[in-house]
Amino acid sequence: GGKESVGPARRAGVGALLMGSKQGRPGCVRRVLDAHAGVDQGTQGGATALIVACQDGDEACARLLLGANASVDQARLGGWTALMLACEDGHEACARLLLDANASVDQAKQDGWTALLIASKHGHPECVRLLLDAHASVDQVTQDGATALIVACQAGDEACARLRLGAHARVD
Repeated sequence: GGKESVGPARRAGVGALLMGSKQGRPGCVRRVLDAHAGVDQGTQGGATALIVACQDGDEACARLLLGANASVDQARLGGWTALMLACEDGHEACARLLLDANASVDQAKQDGWTALLIASKHGHPECVRLLLDAHASVDQVTQDGATALIVACQAGDEACARLRLGAHARVD
């Protein structure tokens, strides 16, 4: 009950789309999209082709998937979005594409972590700057009570901390 029936051809298209994105093959992604594969279909854990492409920093595949109207804020298990994963590894070009496609800059995982907090933790000032320019909340608090400024300071990332202070982050 309640499960959508997905035929073998549809499953094959989804697998090919995910694999093309994972392996950074925009030509393959384009052909599979042209065959009308479900752009937002994902793995059991919720990973979609867009999530995979952005996690791997594949700007060409991400651009194709966004052009096919991939859901920009769809989250995988744990609440991770494509924007969060792009920012975790410092993939500024993918993060920019997602923000240009109106990704929710303050969408939080189940534990309260946002893309800004994640970029701060992993020391990616270029992503932090991009998120701040998109008006990310500098005072968002995780379930553990951490803010982006606290996370940057804990990570010893002076550049990220300076950016947050420049954005008038609370210091108390």
